[in-house]
Amino acid sequence: MAKLEIRLKEEAKKKIADKKRHSMYVPKFSDYDILIDGHEPQLLTSVELSFDNESFPHAKLSFLVDDLKVDGEFLTALKAKIEDDKKSEIEAAKRHYFG
Repeated sequence: MAKLEIRLKEEAKKKIADKKRHSMYVPKFSDYDILIDGHEPQLLTSVELSFDNESFPHAKLSFLVDDLKVDGEFLTALKAKIEDDKKSEIEAAKRHYFG
């Protein structure tokens, strides 16, 4: 499993501590260091965390991709999967509504 660390940066901690000058300061996404196994992901746009008492914590990270290389076989397999999923959904809907 990956180790996720989310820490408030020192500069943001100082702004929060200095309430006289920054009384309405609310930390922003950029005020945090976010590390995955000690590495900072580039072009990170959002982080979603979920916790429940029956499983391990989950994290979903969104990031921008500035260079994307995809194998043609992968695209063919992905297209087939999407088509199969659509067919399955249509069949399930037919069974549900028409018995």
